[in-house]
Amino acid sequence: MGGLANDQSELSKHLKSRLEVGAVLRSTNVICVELQASAIIGSGSLSYEIMKNLVERLPVMITPKWVSSMSQPIWIEDALEYLTQSAEIKFNSSGIVQIGGPDVVTYKHLMQIYADLRNLRRIMVPVPVLTPNLSSKWLELVTPVYARVGKKLIESLKNDSMITKTNQQDPFEIIPCGAEEAIKNMMETDDIGSSESTWYNSTSSSLVIKSHQKPHSHKYVLTDIREQIVVANS
Repeated sequence: MGGLANDQSELSKHLKSRLEVGAVLRSTNVICVELQASAIIGSGSLSYEIMKNLVERLPVMITPKWVSSMSQPIWIEDALEYLTQSAEIKFNSSGIVQIGGPDVVTYKHLMQIYADLRNLRRIMVPVPVLTPNLSSKWLELVTPVYARVGKKLIESLKNDSMITKTNQQDPFEIIPCGAEEAIKNMMETDDIGSSESTWYNSTSSSLVIKSHQKPHSHKYVLTDIREQIVVANS
């Protein structure tokens, strides 16, 4: 699963890195199918979690230029279905498959959809001067759990992210749902409880934390774990 970017000269380092990883994997003799996705709507998705927290916490939002970039978000269950079917389909060669839902929307529009579904009145004030660097510092004040990697995401949001190649999706028997339906699905999941897996506690990005506390049920759960290994005498 990689990132989806249109042909643009100035890509962020984060997005360039994701595209380079896909190119390296496809350059081997092992058949590799890279699924390139835009924003993923689902619990644990950084773009979704940031959007949700901004809308939940801020009655008035200053929206910089990058929230007007176009994207083609996909529901996390549809993305997982693509991954599942890609393991079952026999491909003759390596390649790229761009995946996404039927809606092409801006990040600002996604926030408005979320606010409307939650019956929240949110005022968005566009400004042309809030750079990705300043936005990340503002993010640190509003949603500190996501600030450490939020800057990388914000830098990538300045680029449009839409499907431009559709003929390679023919082997898949998937009809992705729209953005509003995807957000509705996630709200139902949030009402049930917190997500078991999130981007910031995955084993690929951090140490496994063993908890001996009894599980509790909460409507919203935000966990921020920071560790520092030090040398000490036994």
